[in-house]
Amino acid sequence: MNTVWGTPGLGEVIIKGQQITNHRIADCLQAVKHGNGRDWWLVTKFSDANLTTLNRFAVFLVTSNGISNPVFYDFNDAMDMDFQKIIFNNSYTKIMNINLYGYMCEFDFDRCSGVISNPHVIYPEITSLPYNRVFWEGAYSPNDSVFYIATNRYPLLLNCYLLQFDLTASDIPASCDTLDDYLFPIEPGAVRLAPDGKIYYSRAYKSPGVNSYPYADSMYNYINMNLSVINEPDNIGAACNYQPFSFYLGGKRTYYGLPNNPDYDLGALAGSVCDTITGIAPSPLENPDSYREGVRLYPNPANSTLYASGMPEGKNEMQVYDLYGRLLLKKQNNSSSGVIDVSSLSDGVYNIRIKNETGEYFKKRFVVIK
Repeated sequence: MNTVWGTPGLGEVIIKGQQITNHRIADCLQAVKHGNGRDWWLVTKFSDANLTTLNRFAVFLVTSNGISNPVFYDFNDAMDMDFQKIIFNNSYTKIMNINLYGYMCEFDFDRCSGVISNPHVIYPEITSLPYNRVFWEGAYSPNDSVFYIATNRYPLLLNCYLLQFDLTASDIPASCDTLDDYLFPIEPGAVRLAPDGKIYYSRAYKSPGVNSYPYADSMYNYINMNLSVINEPDNIGAACNYQPFSFYLGGKRTYYGLPNNPDYDLGALAGSVCDTITGIAPSPLENPDSYREGVRLYPNPANSTLYASGMPEGKNEMQVYDLYGRLLLKKQNNSSSGVIDVSSLSDGVYNIRIKNETGEYFKKRFVVIK
């Protein structure tokens, strides 16, 4: 695995193509901010051409001093294959691991130590025919209570599926609901939670007997010109409002992928052991944002409406200030999610504060662009 290295604060790339490990790495690299709010964890999976069953995670620490050697965590219950996926939940306390042999397992993750632990196997790996679970891509819903998986084909399994799992159920496999079922030439792609709180599903078109990568200039259709959307992914069953091929790409075409960007706005774990270890708690002037685990603010930039999710249940108030500290808007909410109309604001940068009965709970800057 190679990386690039730059000058801190300047963005200049001074080293590129630097090998940081000689291990064979699976197709599942993720990055997450360290609990100190400054450094980063790179998390990926080991791969082996011989398909060993170490089920090995590799964790790298990235600091201003460089990239550490990997720390390995072995769970010895799934094969180390090239294509598998690891997906963080939205509070970055859990990792879901899925693979092509039907393995589905949720692990605990510690942002301060980088430790991966406590596997909760939802589906064990299939070790013999028939291979009727070919897990491909996945995403958590905004409140982390629902998980979505896209499946791929196998020579004896021609259908692809989009599946929904209720992670709060006592029997998670029994909660599985099929949202979509389709055949060739529709190919499955990435499943991603977007900043607007919706989950988008990319699917490629594979023309029979024709090389479809890259697409021919004439190869435009509803499959590769649209994304499918789960509009309310925290809801179970039909209430999630899944709409296949409903997001038009403006004349562009999609293949299998969607962006895999880390959360650059994720802040420090205030009051955690990370503060003791690093002693780098930022001053209010250096970092005006106050973060709470699980709170999401979207879309950012906003146009007319701003949403917040992951707040404690009960009464809360959303307050919008300009950069001079003048209160411009406020809105009362009575649940863990809130919405405020910002259509009256002109283009610019604003602060939002969310207060509940115990005082200020969350604050963050956001941008309005019309």
